[in-house]
Amino acid sequence: MFFPERIKGIKDGYHVLEIGPGATPHPQAHVFLEKRYLSEEDYIRQCGGLRVNGKDSRIVFFDGGRFPFDDAEFDYVICSHVLEHVAEVEYFCSELFRVGKSGYLEYPLLYYEYVYDIPEHINLLKMRPGGLVYMPKRELPLDMFSDVQRFWFETLTAGYGDTVRDLAPLLMEGFEWFGPFVVRRAVSVGELLNPKIKIVPKVDLSVRRSRKFSSRLLSAKNRMMGLLSKFRSYSLTKQPPEGRGSLFK
Repeated sequence: MFFPERIKGIKDGYHVLEIGPGATPHPQAHVFLEKRYLSEEDYIRQCGGLRVNGKDSRIVFFDGGRFPFDDAEFDYVICSHVLEHVAEVEYFCSELFRVGKSGYLEYPLLYYEYVYDIPEHINLLKMRPGGLVYMPKRELPLDMFSDVQRFWFETLTAGYGDTVRDLAPLLMEGFEWFGPFVVRRAVSVGELLNPKIKIVPKVDLSVRRSRKFSSRLLSAKNRMMGLLSKFRSYSLTKQPPEGRGSLFK
């Protein structure tokens, strides 16, 4: 999860479900819903290489399809980085709305998938004013850049994720919902893009140079004042030779 600070709708006493929590579940979740995998290795791989670590929470496994919970059983449902994995996006979201009264969704955008093309991700998603739109990734010829994407994917798995963290608000999308919304298939790639995207410099170069110069100047001033203080103390306490006075007399 890239934006945990956006989860603000959980109130005291809420019964909270988290779907596909991975290795770092939300601390306010009481129940985890995980898909039952055929092998232990596949399950751990889907969790980012680690097991789910929820000390006081209950883990429920299911085989897909209908969630094994009653209608409106949860006050809040967290579903972070799951929708890009599911085969039936519309049905999955209908189950979210059935068991939960409100919740939080987060997923990568097309910009992220274009660069990294994560093999386990099968959907591209974007929230628009009219609802959530999605497109199966297989419908776009992303694999024509597979050699380049493999390079970037390997940098990501090797731990070079600063670019993703720095650009997370542009590469990921996360929001709270407080009732059902429309979920439909995208009719074009344009619906998956952000028309208002704006990239600004991370740090203004002139400001950075000015701050660096000011920092160096202040450091030099502090060193000079320190030396001057030591010299003043030495001159005032040491007796001067006969016929000569202190510099600070």
